[in-house]
Amino acid sequence: MAKYDIENFFNDLETYLKSSLNSKITEINTEKNDGITLNPVANDAYFFLNLDESVANYDPFIFYTIAGVESDGIGPHTGKSYLIDVALIMSNPGNDADARSRTLRYHRALEELIESAFSKITDSINLKVNSLEPVTFASQEDSRLFRAVGVQLSFSLS
Repeated sequence: MAKYDIENFFNDLETYLKSSLNSKITEINTEKNDGITLNPVANDAYFFLNLDESVANYDPFIFYTIAGVESDGIGPHTGKSYLIDVALIMSNPGNDADARSRTLRYHRALEELIESAFSKITDSINLKVNSLEPVTFASQEDSRLFRAVGVQLSFSLS
């Protein structure tokens, strides 16, 4: 049997998010039903380690990356501990109340999805989920504002 490694983890994570995130977004839209609608994430709006000009085509999009790696062990028994950031980034149109609600709802969608069912990503690792602080930032090319929400996953592989 092939060894489960970080490449397998990222493949499993992306597959899980693509198959589940938009259902969670629809669930929250239906629950709130107040005219503030979260947009779904397109299947080709997932970006690993690299943000280039193609992200401008998506609102929202998912960016995920390795935020840290630590090795511990000797030779073939060396294990690695990973920190993985998964962020949903959206433009910030509308008034402040709408932007706040959208930010909190997207954050909730990511958190609930991964916390409630992360065993569907993989059964072979012990995955810890932490929330990342939402951030706002501006485009350098124009005056558009963006917001990012997300989670940080930590786990070890040997």
